[in-house]
Amino acid sequence: METFTKNKKRVLTALYKWDEERNLVYIQALILHKIKAADHSKCKNINTELIIFLEKTGRLTAAIDLIEVSQKPYNFTMQSRILRICRKLSNYDRAENLLEINDNFISKSDFNVQYELVYYFQYINDSENLEKALLEMKKSANIVQTIIFCVFIAAL
Repeated sequence: METFTKNKKRVLTALYKWDEERNLVYIQALILHKIKAADHSKCKNINTELIIFLEKTGRLTAAIDLIEVSQKPYNFTMQSRILRICRKLSNYDRAENLLEINDNFISKSDFNVQYELVYYFQYINDSENLEKALLEMKKSANIVQTIIFCVFIAAL
């Protein structure tokens, strides 16, 4: 674990330094290396940090390229990130290719995915699924309120 933490810190330090220095060649080389890598299982967490960096710095296409090759199966965080990046790009083609967006997906998603689904369904003008996503969000919010209430009561 210590090696991972050191490597992660070194990679992130280098990334932000390169970004600050506008050394785009190094950033692009790292992105290309990560996208072309054969085995992503050993560096999934570093890839996640790189994806966050890419999204923060507006390199949205590179971020979604790296998600596609390195993050399968997509957890809720990556699902919402895919949808958010597509929203920022004003193009949901990649989300539609990477995610199976159907009734089951809507109901099994967490609040953050459902939040992004609201934007998606508005974008594609699907009022029926928009209502389903909003209803699921309301259910998720009620569950969180119940948990907070139970923790509060238990603390008394």
